[in-house]
Amino acid sequence: MTAIKTPNQLRQSLRQQRNALTSVQQRLHGKAVARRLIRHPWFQQATTIAIYLDTDGELQTESIIQLSRQLNKHLVLPVLHPFRHGHLLFRDWPVNARMQPNQFKVEEPARKYAVVDTRAIDLVIAPLVGFDDRCYRIGMGGGYYDRTFSFRHINSWRKPCMVGIAHALQQLEMVDNKEWDIALDIVITEKQIFRR
Repeated sequence: MTAIKTPNQLRQSLRQQRNALTSVQQRLHGKAVARRLIRHPWFQQATTIAIYLDTDGELQTESIIQLSRQLNKHLVLPVLHPFRHGHLLFRDWPVNARMQPNQFKVEEPARKYAVVDTRAIDLVIAPLVGFDDRCYRIGMGGGYYDRTFSFRHINSWRKPCMVGIAHALQQLEMVDNKEWDIALDIVITEKQIFRR
């Protein structure tokens, strides 16, 4: 009988699996997801897109970033909120922006760049550790995205569109979601697209 993993054990196992991918697999998966994403109407219609800089085996975002810039999309990056613990802000991310590391050593746009209202973002490309076919995600456990986008629970607020991108190996049978969890609208892997 297989022992049931705690949430932290599950996160660690999934992170190990995605980190075991070769650099070639990482690049191929990133390009395959980018091709699927740019054909999606939500991406095509989006003006302002929140993206992340991949780390720790997360699906590579380089192809999405390059294509977005070629199409003159307005890109923003998440930054840790300076006084609302556990929340994110999104700052403008122009080409060659000055970056600075946050407390977790993740690069963020410097404070001189404007903060963009989360409700003004058209498309959020969210990182994840695991997901299920209902588009619920497991993040790193801090709840940053769930808190920041909690307004989506109110009156079925639909904007911004929430897109998870992942390696297919990150799919789980079921995520044990809580009432405060914000489900994604779609999850895109190198193999397929999952919709709510």
